[in-house]
Amino acid sequence: MSTEPLDRAIRDHYESQQPSPAMLERLRSATATAERGRRRPWRLLAAAAMVLATLSVVWWQLDRSGFSPPAPTTVVADSEELTQRVVAEVVKNHFKDVGLDFTTGSYDQLATAMTGLNFQVATPNTERMGALDLQGGRYCSLQGHIAAQLWLEDSAGRRATLYQTLVDPMLDELDGQEVEQDGVLVSFWVEDEVFFARALTGAHL
Repeated sequence: MSTEPLDRAIRDHYESQQPSPAMLERLRSATATAERGRRRPWRLLAAAAMVLATLSVVWWQLDRSGFSPPAPTTVVADSEELTQRVVAEVVKNHFKDVGLDFTTGSYDQLATAMTGLNFQVATPNTERMGALDLQGGRYCSLQGHIAAQLWLEDSAGRRATLYQTLVDPMLDELDGQEVEQDGVLVSFWVEDEVFFARALTGAHL
């Protein structure tokens, strides 16, 4: 018996499974696109290397010519802005009358009582405080830091306020400054890692 019909049928079957010319063209196009995608990172890396090399040459030339970057011009403005911001907060709190959390004439007793602080209330330099007697204190904040607001009075019963908080590099920049705003003289100083801000009004000035 001849097997030619069967052989032809098998051959026709497998030939029918081959991709059409249109399918082959799509496959070739996809392969070419993938190949271009694989080559592209190398081109990007080469371009980046050229940019870095150019910048290095430019910087070398500037360095040889004695070029130095201009000094920042925003330091003074930032310092002035900081001073104004802290002074405004101190003056605002100075005029608030929200009552005392602790009533005492002793700095040591106040330091023992105010356990919610991350520092101990300190006895300020008497030369800075003059004839002001402590009346007590309350919790407050200063530039986002937990602080103590102390109330003081002179012999005539006129009140002054004193703020204490843990010093940080920002507040340390204000050390030694005095600014008058809205009839209030605000003084800043630092003692033993504690930042002080004192507000005096009227006859105290």
